[in-house]
Amino acid sequence: MEKGRGEEGKRGRGEMSEPVKTPWGKWQVLVEGEGFKVKLLEINLGQRTSLQSHQEREEWLFLLEGWGTIELEGQKEHWEPGERFVIKKGAKHRLKCYSSSPLRILEVQWGSVLTEKDIIRFEDDYGRQTSSVPSFSQ
Repeated sequence: MEKGRGEEGKRGRGEMSEPVKTPWGKWQVLVEGEGFKVKLLEINLGQRTSLQSHQEREEWLFLLEGWGTIELEGQKEHWEPGERFVIKKGAKHRLKCYSSSPLRILEVQWGSVLTEKDIIRFEDDYGRQTSSVPSFSQ
């Protein structure tokens, strides 16, 4: 597969992607470079992401708008604009929106694999397949 094509939208390195719709809302890559990627996530009212972890990356999440909860390693925290969380490699996490407008989250990814293939799902409200630990061998 060519670099910059596929489920993450057609773009050149460092360019914004087209928004990608999901069952819970949408996401868009704002910028990426060697070892990092910055995305804007929008989670709709009453929706939540899968309970997931990442084997090859760390994420820094900054809430820009809305309010909701973040579940991190079994602990639920109320989340308001201006607050941030660090998701370490392997940490189980999930986000949920309670505000009438979407949660808008700036997600900064750091790591060696920055693709949707590095999602290990444990639970999913939308029937997407839960997965075992992925293999990243080339």
